[in-house]
This record gives sequence, structure tokens and C-alpha cells, in this order.
Amino acid sequence: MHRVALMKTCAVLALGLCLAAPLYAHHVKKGDSTTLPVTTSSAKARELYEKGMADYENLYLERCNDEWRAAVIDDPNLAVAWAWIAFNSSNPQEVSKARSRAKELAPKATPGEQLMVAWISKVQEGDFLGGITAMNDMLEMYPHDKHLLYLAGNWLMLEDGNEQAQKIMEKALSIDKNFPAALKIWLISTPATGSLPRHSQRWTAMSSCCPRSPTRRIPMESCSACPATSRARSSTIALRSRSILTS
Repeated sequence: MHRVALMKTCAVLALGLCLAAPLYAHHVKKGDSTTLPVTTSSAKARELYEKGMADYENLYLERCNDEWRAAVIDDPNLAVAWAWIAFNSSNPQEVSKARSRAKELAPKATPGEQLMVAWISKVQEGDFLGGITAMNDMLEMYPHDKHLLYLAGNWLMLEDGNEQAQKIMEKALSIDKNFPAALKIWLISTPATGSLPRHSQRWTAMSSCCPRSPTRRIPMESCSACPATSRARSSTIALRSRSILTS
């Protein structure tokens, strides 16, 4: 367990160096579109996959699982849906099957989707540096896809990489300053001291949901009246538990 924790720490630190560097090491070719494409011949499967991603951003973790499962029933060749079932499922047998299926189908998908599958599968198989390298390359390929930035930042926060998560959410918010999913993760990962004056608009945007003290950081879970906060608390516990099960 200590070896796994050390590997995770080293991998997250390596990502921090990548984010701090003025140039990327791999010089990945930019994608032809702004957002990551989804390879499927089924409009229904695409809709279900995208609905699942939206629900994942809103922390409806079981609902998004059901939508991704429905997507792969409609199109069994939808690699990225299999990958996210593997990422998010709490059933070890389902995780293993979905990951194998995603890896099998990845060569038929676009380069960006291949990197997404590699990120999830490598991390689950213990190759944290390889997984983070794939994630970083994916973000370089689609630097203006706010949803990919959210997925990466959210995962880093769950792995206790708050500083790196904050940097990635800053990028997402530079694309869309009112992106709710990124605002929530930014709020969790950013210490309040010294941040309020510099980011007053972001704090104001979230204040109606999760009010904060101007002098200290109040944990999001303390705002029990906020549905998003309750989901944030339960989803963080659930996802960290799933990470342990699949590592």
C-alpha cells in the first residue's frame, strides 16, 4: 500500500511539473475539433453517453452509470463509455470487464479517445505515471475542452492532488467563468486565505449555494442545505472507495 501511495504521489508531482513547464514534452498534435469527439454510429448511444457525462459533472454517480450502461447496450463498440463504466462502477467484476472492453475497442477510436482509455486503464492497473502522461497528452490535444479539464481536475482532487486540480480548474474557468462543475472543484481545492479578493467573482458565483466565511475555509460538507454539497461529500467518499477497490 505504501508503494502504491508513493507511486501516486510521484505521478501527481510529475503532472505538476508538466503544468508548470512553458512547453509540453510530447508536442501532441492538436485535435481537429474543440472538444473530444465520440466515436459511435448511434445517435442514441451518443446522447446517452453525453447525458451520463453531464450527470457525472453534477455528481449523480449512479445515474450516470446507468446511462453509460444503456449507451453500450445500444452501441457495444463505444469505447469511452466502457472506460467510464470502469472508472465509476463500484463492482470489481464490472470494472474489470469494462476496462478490458475499452482497451479492446480503443484502437478503433480517435487518438483523443485512445488517450482517455489509456489514462483510466493505466491508472487502474497501477501505472500512474503512464496514466497521467496519457491524461496530460489528452488535455494538450484538446486544450479548450472544459469538460475534459473538469474530468482531469476532479480525478486529481480525489487523488489528493489539490494544487494540480486547482491549476486545471483555473484553465477550465478561463474558458467558461461560470462553469458550475469547475467552480465547485475550484472552491474545494483552493484555500480561502488570500484568495477571496483575487477571485471575488468566483466566490460570489458559488456563495448562493455554499456560503463561506471571508476569513477561513469552511468545508463544503458543512453546508447541509445544499444538494450539490451533499452529493459532493458522498461522491468523494464513494469515488475514493472505488479507487481503493480497483488499485
